[in-house]
Amino acid sequence: MAILDFTTAAYAVIAVLAALLYREKTGRGQFIDMSMYDVSLTLSMQSLTYIFLGHHPRVGPTSLVFSPEYLYEAKDGYVYVIIPTDEAWRNLAKRMGREDLIDNPKYKTVADRVVHRGEVNKIVQDYFRNLTKDEIVKIVIECGGAAAPVRELKEQFEDPHVKARNMFVEFLLNGNKVIVPGSPFKMSETPGVVKWPGLLKGYHNEEVYRELLGLSKDEIEKLKTEGVI
Repeated sequence: MAILDFTTAAYAVIAVLAALLYREKTGRGQFIDMSMYDVSLTLSMQSLTYIFLGHHPRVGPTSLVFSPEYLYEAKDGYVYVIIPTDEAWRNLAKRMGREDLIDNPKYKTVADRVVHRGEVNKIVQDYFRNLTKDEIVKIVIECGGAAAPVRELKEQFEDPHVKARNMFVEFLLNGNKVIVPGSPFKMSETPGVVKWPGLLKGYHNEEVYRELLGLSKDEIEKLKTEGVI
């Protein structure tokens, strides 16, 4: 997915809203200068690592901020897990039956575990390997961490939460079923509605050329015959 295309557009909306608020307060407008590259820097954790360390070591699907934080293998797929606090780590150690880890100086604090993240990830992986994705998510959340399963697209479409949020809307277009994403935000007074999917080329020709431009039916047909529209 071209994530920067979407993120830059979202940032642009925020900038426009800020400019409108400024205009409302001062009566003055302003020019907004944005670039996709600048937006990419705000999304890059690697940039922050470089700022603080002067270099960026390769870490793979883990982190230099928290530990455990990793993409763990389950019986039926993968789960991304973050244990952000020492309390959550102690809770997880107890669930794993590894109380011996709690007072081990190598794993006592977040900073200690980050240094020894390779060992930490192996310990946690050995425990998670025999559990399902749903079991891991439940355990991690109960311990005070965060977790999300890696899903196939089919699982995403069938997720009860996604269905309840009406995140995929179904239309009939020329007799064919078309599914498009719904609105990601739900507003109490002005709820967003997807009125139609992307329409076929030339769908609004009559409306534009006849109603807006005043062309006759014969003139429109001539344009079609000549391949103009």
